[in-house]
Amino acid sequence: MYTVAYNKTNQWYTWNNGTPVATTYEVNVVITNKSSSTVNSWTISWKLENNESFYNYWNANCVINGSHITCTNPSGYNTVMAPNGTVSFYVQLNSSNMNYTVPKSYTVNGTKVAA
Repeated sequence: MYTVAYNKTNQWYTWNNGTPVATTYEVNVVITNKSSSTVNSWTISWKLENNESFYNYWNANCVINGSHITCTNPSGYNTVMAPNGTVSFYVQLNSSNMNYTVPKSYTVNGTKVAA
């Protein structure tokens, strides 16, 4: 019913005496509605891995609960997915071990979606 693309679009480092000690990266999340029906709102959640922490977001409303992040459509914007249509938003995450990790799976509108 859905597919999810999770693509790093930017990355920068925090340095200490010439050595990178942490990284922040920006991820574009794209949800595709693979059904033949219009979807009028959406919620996606996934588990953060590898000591990642949540930093920022835009084009969605996101909250963090422990190592789980949940994002929903903002009111009146970026809401509707036509059949085979998409919505996209961005998150920024920090990692103290320098690793960009694609989640193993997602949940979109209550449906489990493999990475």
